[in-house]
Amino acid sequence: MLLFAALLVLALPAPMAASVAPTMPSAAPKLFYFDFPGKAAGLRLAAAHGGFEIQDHRFKSIADLTAMKESGELPYGQVPALCVDGKILGQSCSIMRYIGKQTGLYPTDPVKAALVDSIMDQEADMTSGITCCRYQERFGFEVLGGAEGEGTKTAYTAIAERVLPRHLAMLERVMQDGGTGWVAGTPEPTIADFTLAPRLQFIASGIDGIPSSCLDAYPGLKGLIGKVRELPAVVAWNTKVTAAGSAPELV
Repeated sequence: MLLFAALLVLALPAPMAASVAPTMPSAAPKLFYFDFPGKAAGLRLAAAHGGFEIQDHRFKSIADLTAMKESGELPYGQVPALCVDGKILGQSCSIMRYIGKQTGLYPTDPVKAALVDSIMDQEADMTSGITCCRYQERFGFEVLGGAEGEGTKTAYTAIAERVLPRHLAMLERVMQDGGTGWVAGTPEPTIADFTLAPRLQFIASGIDGIPSSCLDAYPGLKGLIGKVRELPAVVAWNTKVTAAGSAPELV
């Protein structure tokens, strides 16, 4: 009987490890990007809302980025990049998750975290065509013919008429099903909201032949921009950067 009990204990799955508090950096991490919102907008706003101090380093010129690339400091040769205790992290979604884990803006529940991840992945899918059209050499799409090429114009028409509406409709449905006004259906904003709101503003800014009315059929997503913009910490951040002569992250 004792032998059976011992074998039964060995057969049971090991208990899940308790969640461990994140290790705080010894100094404020330094975020490297340009002096405009771009892919750093959500990172800056998530850090501000979460009370996570960062050094907001804005390149004065493209030469500053070139020097950093040539030094080998950037793991993927691009920004945003975040230096944490001497270690430089690349890729905006990875940096966003780091900030989220440090601030509680990334759920600890695995299913909720996976939903947040899926929304961030969906945003990347939604805008990948725009990215390839805008940076053709980087992604091997020179065949489109450059910014004024006929291939580029055809691609942008497809993006505006078919690709964006399909992706926006799916995100709108996810947001409406959540029922809280935040995209992942959480009581408070998560990194998914700080990722999505600036990108929605970007695609609705009249870029590349995409109509500025592209969000009109998606009231939840359109309203998310203002909802994030009106958070007190975001208001304070935008006021600070505007006073310093930079553009606000959300307008």
